Amino acid sequence: ASIIDDMLTAFLDAASTVLFVTSSDIVSLRNTTKGLSVLEALVDFEKNKLVQNDTDSQISKGDIVRDLGVGIWQSFPKDSKTAIASANQGRPFVQSHPESDLSREMERLATKIDGETETRRGRVGRRKTSFKLGNIFNRKKKRR
Repeated sequence: ASIIDDMLTAFLDAASTVLFVTSSDIVSLRNTTKGLSVLEALVDFEKNKLVQNDTDSQISKGDIVRDLGVGIWQSFPKDSKTAIASANQGRPFVQSHPESDLSREMERLATKIDGETETRRGRVGRRKTSFKLGNIFNRKKKRR
């Protein structure tokens, strides 16, 4: 069976933005080069956005951009303490540690995605209701 099946291709076609998340180590970056090549063959190049996880690395952001030939659309700091504490509490870090750098960057990513989606739909300006990442995690189940 192929890794890229018809369903994945359909999802990629329908998506307004495709995030490719990578870390800043040699093995991840090698795999990112291969993965981006495949993704670029399947999806409109403008949809692809590179997200760098754990930016505390010996490899500079400039080196990554130069070697991959793609700009980094969003970066996340390495913050294991916040991530682990959040997981142990069973709550998303945007709720348990809203003032952390990690939460601020996640909010920034959500805002960027929301803006990209609106732009691709041909709308100008902001919607009346703004997207908040915390809203995803606060959804209450409807009672029947």
